[in-house]
Amino acid sequence: MLVDAEQASVVLYWTCFDGREGGRRGHAYLCCDGARARLLLYQHSAEEAAKEVMMGRHERWQRAHPATPGQTLRRRTSWRDPSGLWSLTGDLGEVRALLRGRTLEVLLAPGLEPLPPLPEALLRRPITTLIAAKDAELRWPEEWEASVIAPGLLGPLVRREGATVIVCAARYGSRFADAGQDRTAAIWRSDDGGERWDELPWTLGPLQRITSGGRWCWPPEQVLRLTAAEPLTIEWDDPWIDWEPGAEWRARWSPVKSRWTMERRS
Repeated sequence: MLVDAEQASVVLYWTCFDGREGGRRGHAYLCCDGARARLLLYQHSAEEAAKEVMMGRHERWQRAHPATPGQTLRRRTSWRDPSGLWSLTGDLGEVRALLRGRTLEVLLAPGLEPLPPLPEALLRRPITTLIAAKDAELRWPEEWEASVIAPGLLGPLVRREGATVIVCAARYGSRFADAGQDRTAAIWRSDDGGERWDELPWTLGPLQRITSGGRWCWPPEQVLRLTAAEPLTIEWDDPWIDWEPGAEWRARWSPVKSRWTMERRS
């Protein structure tokens, strides 16, 4: 079965066995019809003729589905299944909405050799699935799912200390977009084991806001570590540190002052 690219609602970029011998990758097109959804997988080929057909199909889909800035960010977000077998890039927020109330049938394009089962849970509940892989007891609110939340480069971070639970993921967009950043770290705290959540603001004290760190390194794009929940402590690096001199940072949250204090890590 082939798919009319213009009629597909979503395109995903998939990789199976990423970084391993025999790794495979391609495009997947999601088509919805009533209570049924079909996801058809095509695989990249080294043959020039097949490559041209694949890219032509993809270009037709892009022309038929121009993206808003927010959609562009979501479409280029990468998601790695906890199994480690699959990686998907695309707007899983839209996929999640389209799959609600629909059965999903995964189809392979003609000639495509069998693949491991696609991670349907990741398609239906992306953020929830990734958080559950870190802490199966947590109940994550549906309002903070993939349409508004991204996993971050490392996937969601979870830390539990007694009844206090911290989750760190990311929101789409950044005040440093001109420098190429497309996300901002986001942190939620629960003091009752995950029943109620508060998203913490990225507030600094007035003196720190005017320092070079406060102006150019805050808020972080990606938190590397949640080193403690009490007091909540995070660590991150300047995003350009791999290419030019930068700093390694730490910040602690004060619930009394409702703000952060940042410092360089030694």
